[in-house]
Amino acid sequence: MIYAEALREAECRWGKKGYVRDQATEFNRCRVGLQDGGVFWVKGVGRTWEEAFEAADSRPREADCWSPTASRWR
Repeated sequence: MIYAEALREAECRWGKKGYVRDQATEFNRCRVGLQDGGVFWVKGVGRTWEEAFEAADSRPREADCWSPTASRWR
């Protein structure tokens, strides 16, 4: 899966706020979740986009999301 496909998948799952981020400097570089204003709420992390979406799927729907940009939990 490439970036554009991952972004489409995030938008399908979470609507207009669905977003993905590639942290090229980290081992688990692919992050998927929601972009709310300037805050990115992470739902899943992995070495590939597929792993990140699998991680997001394995969390309970009502689970909290962590935001590295806000340094807090939601």
